Amino acid sequence: MTVKNEMFTDRVKAGRAVVFAAAAIKPFESTKAIGAIGGFPISIERFDERATLLIHGKHTYRANVSDSPAGTIASLEHALDTIEDRLREREADLTQSRRQIVDLTNQFEQPFEHEQKLAVATKRQQEIVAALDITKDQASSRVGQDAAQQECEAFEAKPQQNVREALRRSHAVVSNS
Repeated sequence: MTVKNEMFTDRVKAGRAVVFAAAAIKPFESTKAIGAIGGFPISIERFDERATLLIHGKHTYRANVSDSPAGTIASLEHALDTIEDRLREREADLTQSRRQIVDLTNQFEQPFEHEQKLAVATKRQQEIVAALDITKDQASSRVGQDAAQQECEAFEAKPQQNVREALRRSHAVVSNS
């Protein structure tokens, strides 16, 4: 491990150098590069009293700086050791998301099982509203209802197209991840 251009092979001495480097950084000061471990550049960031080590590769991984030099190095080693586990977890998440897209697409293509019941209930609701004359003196609320009705009618005219477009966008996001 290299800290501030000094090469270390002893874990405790390397940890002590990291702890001192972290103590030298003021809170909310910008992230500072301090060296490298195993070929990965490392830097320190500090918010309030806690300092965090950042291991830079294709992605950034975090380790904690503690008061203990050995604890700091253990946290750094743990962050490096878990990179492969995190990769496997993200790959499993991606596989699961792709399966869900297929399942949801299949469900979407099925007809709505309660469509006829909904149409009957909507018609009955309109009959009740008309019978009770609820909208007689509610002209201002009627304007909002008309806009909502038009929006619903526009969606009902092309519901499958709207949902398919949403599915395509979500699939594109998952595929690009």
